[in-house]
Formats: sequence, C-alpha cells, structure tokens
Amino acid sequence: MRLLLAGLLFFTMSTVAQEYEVRSEFTYCTLNEGKTLQDVIAQSERYGEFSKDAGTQYLQVVLTPMHAGVTNPYDYILWGQWPDGQSMYNEWG
Repeated sequence: MRLLLAGLLFFTMSTVAQEYEVRSEFTYCTLNEGKTLQDVIAQSERYGEFSKDAGTQYLQVVLTPMHAGVTNPYDYILWGQWPDGQSMYNEWG
C-alpha cells in the first residue's frame, strides 16, 4: 500500500513539473483619430502574415475592454508572445 501511495505521489508531482515559461509583451494603445478597432484588427492580420512569412514563432492578440463604464487611458491592448525566451532572443535579440 505504501508503495502504491508513493508511486501515485511521485506521478502527480512529475505531471506538475511539465510547466514552461512563455515570454510576453503588452502594449497599451489608443486609437488614432478616425481609426477604429476594425483598422487595428486588419493591421494585426497583416503583421501576422509578415511574422508567419518571416518564420517567427511570435503570436499577437488584440485585447479589447469588456466592461462598460471603465475609464482606461487606452482603447486596446496588443499582447505579443513567444513560446520561450530562446525564441524571443533568436527573433529579436
């Protein structure tokens, strides 16, 4: 019984150790006069194609505020991410 319990404990500890670190950047942005979030999304898609063609592992997401009435000094957030620090360094270091 002790051996079974020790085996289960070891197995659960090893599965938790599978976490890895990603590298992220956040850019808080405001819209230029006459521009909309649709313009931002279109530009983000163009940048995604550029990044893909360049062979990077970079992922970009456009985040928008969800709560009505929140007065933030920004209109949207660009979230950029690499799978690990080495990928970030290889591409931008």
